[in-house]
Amino acid sequence: GPGRRTLYDLVLVDYDGILVSVDSRVPNDLVHLALQEGFFPELAAYTRILRESSFGRSRLDFRLSVGECNGKGSALRCAVEEGLPGVGDARDCFIEVKSVTLVDDGTAMFPDAPTARGARHMKELAQAVSEGFRAVALFVIQRIDVSSFTPNRDMDPGFSDALVGALEAGVEVWAWRCKVSLEGIALDASLPVRV
Repeated sequence: GPGRRTLYDLVLVDYDGILVSVDSRVPNDLVHLALQEGFFPELAAYTRILRESSFGRSRLDFRLSVGECNGKGSALRCAVEEGLPGVGDARDCFIEVKSVTLVDDGTAMFPDAPTARGARHMKELAQAVSEGFRAVALFVIQRIDVSSFTPNRDMDPGFSDALVGALEAGVEVWAWRCKVSLEGIALDASLPVRV
């Protein structure tokens, strides 16, 4: 399109024989598909998925709610309804997805650059919990060669502090690694989070 600096997108890197997805749009799409398919048992009760929902000064990636969706009944998993106001009650769940590509000795780390926006998102999730909502910070690691996740304190102590604060406030912090191939990418396994 107009204004592009290059003709192509870089989406995949072969790093010493390990395929790494570097497309930051992929994690949100993976999580969206997983939510629609009921992939996460911990979130199975939610029937409505809203993308890009406002909370505080941020737009968080997902807002999940329980109950009817357009009169179709609560038994059906509803399709995404982008752009609708995020209505619901205190059982609603906000999810913020972060794309992770940095690995050090088998440990995935986020961020790979300072991120004031990322720290703000963690604080917004903590605020949501304090208001009675459920909140999840979901780190999607776009490579297979990892066994745990930790915040990258050396790169951004502010983000690390915000993540620890969110965890202490009751935000659930999840890390999922992906299996990456030339044919596609898929969520593979939940990993321990070490803060």
